[in-house]
Amino acid sequence: MPASSTRPPGSTPASRPPSRPETRSAPSTTRPTPFPTSPTRPSSPSTAASPTSASDSSASARRSPGTASSSRPPPRIPRASPPSPVSPLWSRDSNEPPPGVRPVRIPLPEARWGGASPPPPSSSLPPASPAAPPSVPGPVPEGGNPRRSLVPSPFPPDARTSRRRRLSVDSTASPGVSRSHPASSVDGPRCPSPPLPSPPTTAARSFGGDRFPSPPWFRSSPTSEAAIMRWLIWPIGSSPWLLAAALIAGPAPVGDDAGATPASPIPSSRTPWTTSRVVGSPEPPRPYVVEAAFPGLTFDRPLDLVFVPETDLLAVAQIDGKVLTFPNDPGAEAAALMLDLGALHPRFGALYGLAFHPDFERNGRVFVCYTVGNELDDGTRVSEFRVDRRDPPRADPSSERVLLTWYSGGHNGGALKFGPEDGFLYISSGDGAAPSPPDPFLAGQDMTTLLSKVLRIDVDGQDPGLPYRIPPDNPYVTLEGARPEIWAFGFRNPWRMSFDRQTGALWLGDVGWELWELVHLIERGGNYGWSLREGSQPVLPDGPKGPAPITPPVVEHPHSEAASVTGGFVYRGSRFPELEGAYVYGDFQTGTIWGLWADGRSVTRHEVLAETPLRLVAFGEDRDGELLLLDYEQTNMIYRFVPNPDAGRANRRFPLLLSETGLFSSVADHEPAPGVLAYEINAPFWDDGTMADRLMAVPGRDRIGFDRDRLWTFPEGSVFARTVSVDLSPGNRRRVETQVLHLEDGSWRAYSYRWNDEQTDATLVPPEGETVSIAVADPSSPGGSRTITRRIAPRSECALCHNPWAGEGLLFGRQSATPLTANTLQMNVAGGPDCRSAHQLRRLERLGYFADPLPEPPEALPRLANPADEAADLDARARSYLQVNCAHCHRFGAGGSAAIWLTADREIGETGTIAALPMQGSFGIADARIIDPGDPFRSVLYFRMAKLGAGRMPRVGPSQVDPLGIDLIYRWISHLGDDGRPSAPADPFAQLPSEIADAIELLCLGASASPEERLDACRRATTEIRGAMALLRRIDEGAVPDPVVDQIVALTREHPIAEVRDLFERLVPESDRVRRLGDHFDPDALLALAGDPDRGRLVFESNASQCTNCHRIGGRGKAVGPDLDGIGAKYPDRRQLLDHIVDPSKVIDPAYVSYILETVEGVIHSGVVLEQTDEVVVLRDAENQTIRVDASQIELLAPQPRSLMPERLLSSLTEREVADLLSYLAAQRSPAP
Repeated sequence: MPASSTRPPGSTPASRPPSRPETRSAPSTTRPTPFPTSPTRPSSPSTAASPTSASDSSASARRSPGTASSSRPPPRIPRASPPSPVSPLWSRDSNEPPPGVRPVRIPLPEARWGGASPPPPSSSLPPASPAAPPSVPGPVPEGGNPRRSLVPSPFPPDARTSRRRRLSVDSTASPGVSRSHPASSVDGPRCPSPPLPSPPTTAARSFGGDRFPSPPWFRSSPTSEAAIMRWLIWPIGSSPWLLAAALIAGPAPVGDDAGATPASPIPSSRTPWTTSRVVGSPEPPRPYVVEAAFPGLTFDRPLDLVFVPETDLLAVAQIDGKVLTFPNDPGAEAAALMLDLGALHPRFGALYGLAFHPDFERNGRVFVCYTVGNELDDGTRVSEFRVDRRDPPRADPSSERVLLTWYSGGHNGGALKFGPEDGFLYISSGDGAAPSPPDPFLAGQDMTTLLSKVLRIDVDGQDPGLPYRIPPDNPYVTLEGARPEIWAFGFRNPWRMSFDRQTGALWLGDVGWELWELVHLIERGGNYGWSLREGSQPVLPDGPKGPAPITPPVVEHPHSEAASVTGGFVYRGSRFPELEGAYVYGDFQTGTIWGLWADGRSVTRHEVLAETPLRLVAFGEDRDGELLLLDYEQTNMIYRFVPNPDAGRANRRFPLLLSETGLFSSVADHEPAPGVLAYEINAPFWDDGTMADRLMAVPGRDRIGFDRDRLWTFPEGSVFARTVSVDLSPGNRRRVETQVLHLEDGSWRAYSYRWNDEQTDATLVPPEGETVSIAVADPSSPGGSRTITRRIAPRSECALCHNPWAGEGLLFGRQSATPLTANTLQMNVAGGPDCRSAHQLRRLERLGYFADPLPEPPEALPRLANPADEAADLDARARSYLQVNCAHCHRFGAGGSAAIWLTADREIGETGTIAALPMQGSFGIADARIIDPGDPFRSVLYFRMAKLGAGRMPRVGPSQVDPLGIDLIYRWISHLGDDGRPSAPADPFAQLPSEIADAIELLCLGASASPEERLDACRRATTEIRGAMALLRRIDEGAVPDPVVDQIVALTREHPIAEVRDLFERLVPESDRVRRLGDHFDPDALLALAGDPDRGRLVFESNASQCTNCHRIGGRGKAVGPDLDGIGAKYPDRRQLLDHIVDPSKVIDPAYVSYILETVEGVIHSGVVLEQTDEVVVLRDAENQTIRVDASQIELLAPQPRSLMPERLLSSLTEREVADLLSYLAAQRSPAP
């Protein structure tokens, strides 16, 4: 009988609540039921117990679920439970389209893509008529695909809107002139801002903030709704659905307008824009394009592609359970049915994987991985069939032998591969859950379950009671309680793995959660991190840990580059000798294909090979090792690489000067060309005190698709431009750069132009960006001026903020940036530029920019409050500030590493911030929370905004602290009640220890205290991070005399606590700061410098590097961290040394994992655990001091995701010092005696 994933009895780790009550409202309804403790069959978690946000469920259809909970005994020391991650309503993982959005099949007439000729626009394609949905569910890949599970939403249809708040308006804003941010006067509204009433209610059903009527087929039970969603198998996130639907099918009817004829467009009275010369891209095309390999063959949602051993046949596995074979001949026009699992099993779900036995020619054995039903303990199966090897081959349905089963319901994995050297069958499985919350069954590190694993079995033998044999060299056969089939573990949603047919190396693509898409090189017994980590990013760092240290991915792609990785193959064919040895893989969501060359785990070369419009669900290779690409649902065809004839040819038509773009009639005067419109926004973001002028250009008289709550849709060729300026002196403004977003082929692309000194034109900035130095008047600086630096971001970095998730700009076959202001929240300005109209939206409507009339008056439409408008509501201003400065990353999938959601339309209790424990460390703040209502000094959000240096937020873009922004957030947090809602203001200073409060009061008195008393008071006030924050607040309020401030700045520049130095660094004039390496540098340029080992030894031993605070070489230094004797032999490549210094938390030796210990009195210690018993815990801290704490006095003991080794150690050094230090470390090749 088959071996199932039933696990022995166990329990989840014991935990106790933190010392403070947790008042955060959990974003999900209930936590999924962990693996049951029954020693027989585990019971299936209910749908309600497995909360799948409407946004995250599409991630699993290509990978599927299983279940597991930890069976380890409770820890001896009480540990606080980590906060439940936010379960977002909208995300890339959702595969339920919103009501009113019709499924559309998009025929793509061109069989060859990737070059200069894209497919025709989708608007020219007729929509498909909806068909009756079948009753059988099936899988789809992550981001909308067969890799995502089809777990029904746990929220009843009408409850989903409760998870988003309607941003009706800044309803408390008073009439009068809005106060503009002093550093952003050009950016903010400059006209009276009358209060806007709440919008009228509508009878239309609201789903995630979008108002669509409920079609009849959506007004049924949740079960039928889920069945229809399974039929649709939308592999895309709900946000992209909306954009795709708007582009293809036009706007859906709303409310009483459903079924009515749409209103006639408003006649355009605007001057057409006809001067655009922004065409294409300045980068040369990629080296390859794709063409149909078998133009005569089309399949029905294919998921896997393999060759039949010892034949010239290829086999395709379809999602519906059919396996089809056909000859490897470009002229093939028919495929023969070999197996139909759908006809064999009435409850059939989806076919995931297919593998032929290496000796298939003689034994006729084929193996498949498929699902039957959903949320079943044995719902995922690996089975063997016997095949009649005649031409065409045909499987015997009655020959099925089930080998292995595990839970079905989410990330199933399902890839099957035979090892080329050992002949054993390797099987991948996912974490068995819906995409969010992460790993609710804690399967990733649980060795008692088959979930989240790569398994290895011998199908040519049998052990007693099993239909297969356990290879005796499997790594965990002797580990008590572990499943002996396990080869490697710690995977979230592995989607496609393959062996290098030449070296035997096993490669795997693992679909990530919120931040990263991962490529792994799998080794025997390896731990690949999930769900402790998602690549380099901590997820559940307090979760149970497996028996092996974490092996980092070979490559990790941020979600600005990829969204749903598809594992590929190492190329060993002959058609492209230049690709020999490259691991070729891609992304299902964007269609991008990469090649990487590696020496072991070190990547030696990595580049984009092609950009295609395919949904890359799988790669295949034929008998000769030539690569094939499988498309899912776009065309359902097989493709292959061909050289791009345009590769290497730069686009000479692309404008290299701003004057060549056609945006201006006079660049020097910044005068827009006819048809180019200046516009304003409600809430400018902080950009280091610069000003901005904004322009929008829509080609000809083309129209914009208006959307009340989401990103507007623009026609091809549209351009946004933002010119950034600084004030050199009163009345003397200098333009620095003009940022451009250009829409072409359905994708927004970002570029920057740098203005010349004469201010007559601007030049296109190269892809790597530039740094500009500018002298500005400053009477307080020596000579009356100071120099500021402006970093013009690399093009790749633009996507970190303008990422697809920030505005639902993600479409299949292309990864689009997002124009962050192209929405109603920002554009609904009460008075356009120069007050030329009552409302900016009315002006746009009157000029004919919108395809249809506004659905409601501007007064009834949502808008953001201006954060600098003191007349507006404090809560509305703060939420707007977080929206424009933080939420482009801090929402699901957008790149924020903490599981928080800071969009202004989300209820505060659903943001994951109120009274929540910080997931990225407390920064030394006692009893820290992300937001501690009423106490900014315990709030990590406020601290990270108020500081410079490591851990500062925002992490990209601005380099200076926003003084008005931190004042706004300070006052807002002070006014929050325990539930996160506005309340009577608290006094944060009253919550400080009396010793700190007295010290701060003495410093405020200033002259009445002696210099020695002030020095002592400063030291006492800054012994805690909270005290340092409070002192800095008093300085910002002007309560501390200037001479005392100077003394405080001088003292804190040499403060032993790095977080204190970072807080007060902003008070140091920029011109006085050392010109250091900083956080942004070119590793290649740095490694090209020849270092001096003798000078490097001096750097190593200096206070500036801090190396000897934790490490020893030759016995010199402290033994907090590992000795570095022999480090040069361990890492002979200086690049590896540099990587470990720059990112010390990426790989942490298990012996040096840092723990945070909090006592019942609230005292916090951190360090490496030297001893842990039932009676005592002994730590060694970063100062090499031993700390002993009785177990009875411990409130919390938890591992930290950050290494004891500080980040940004190199940022304070010069390039030369870093080069010398690397040379010294590389020379240490002999271990300590």
